[in-house]
Amino acid sequence: MRFENGYLGTQCAAIDESTLACRIVPTDSLRDQPDKYSEHGFVIAPDGNWGF
Repeated sequence: MRFENGYLGTQCAAIDESTLACRIVPTDSLRDQPDKYSEHGFVIAPDGNWGF
């Protein structure tokens, strides 16, 4: 699944039937902005959730 709102693009993948991983990246319009718009993401899983 991919979603883009003009500033951030989000890509998600179902790793298995109960785990979802998503990655959020700035679009070209934000590439030269401060680091607060850097790449990040998260994983939601039955055995724990985490972000990066």
